[in-house]
Amino acid sequence: MQGEGSYLQQAAVADFIAQGHFARHIRHMRELYQRRQQLLKHAADQYMDRAMPLHGGDAGMHLLAELPDGFDEWELQAAAAERQLWLRPLARHFLDTPYRNGLVLGYAGIGDHAIRPAVQQLADLLETRLK
Repeated sequence: MQGEGSYLQQAAVADFIAQGHFARHIRHMRELYQRRQQLLKHAADQYMDRAMPLHGGDAGMHLLAELPDGFDEWELQAAAAERQLWLRPLARHFLDTPYRNGLVLGYAGIGDHAIRPAVQQLADLLETRLK
């Protein structure tokens, strides 16, 4: 809602909040993201064999995956895209030269059922790059 909202919009939003719908939605989304984060962590533990440590996780919708030395995150992103696996290089989040090589792994926009196969694909890709 931009500018001056209409009275009707403001009243609808106020009712939505007052009736507890917004709080219920926030609670639901927290539980959803927490579950997906746990699925991502468990899959990484299973398939990555600690080759790519994950950082973060107190809250949010993504984790930081630290890449082993010698990996080019941009090349890894391109190779992953060929497998329909969408990765975000950590370097995109730095103004200057990154001091850490890694990936930002988001889990908000992927279904629970797709997390484990995606991590397995990433693990396979890392394994082929390590050879």
